Amino acid sequence: MVATTFAAVVLGATLSPGAVVTPDWRTDYRQAIVVAQTDSKPVAVFIGRGAPAVPAEAAALLANKYVCLTVDTATPEGKELAGKFGMTDGLVISSAGGKVQALRHAGPVPAGELAAYLTKYGDPNRAVVTTETVGAEAAPAAVVPASYAAPVYAPARPVIRTLGGGCPNGRCPNAR
Repeated sequence: MVATTFAAVVLGATLSPGAVVTPDWRTDYRQAIVVAQTDSKPVAVFIGRGAPAVPAEAAALLANKYVCLTVDTATPEGKELAGKFGMTDGLVISSAGGKVQALRHAGPVPAGELAAYLTKYGDPNRAVVTTETVGAEAAPAAVVPASYAAPVYAPARPVIRTLGGGCPNGRCPNAR
């Protein structure tokens, strides 16, 4: 009887409209990707200082449709991972399974926009063709090795180097 009553109270609390839903926040990126691939869910990565504060509507969407990752830039590990994302504060949402980025939003995300993004990208069957970028930092930086130097002059035709006398291979047809 006690077990049945307890189960009814727990079930009633989860079904009541005023119930608070809390996403399962992860801090391990690799683990989040594995779960996203297994569950075929997108990953929502919140980058910033401390734990993210999300409104109730967004929390429900995150709990039901996303694998949630928080990157705390106040920690050395979080700062390093945020650097790999190329952001110090913002939101990155992947496609289902975490294969590609669907959204990069630099800076704080307004509550209304957050719910709209989570609704838009929460569909596991949504095909991601390009990454939607929002904010100044959102555009992915081009990675160019330091040793790379762009050519100053690139001729349209190859230049033939000559050996002596100004003729190819040193043999000019008009040479006497």
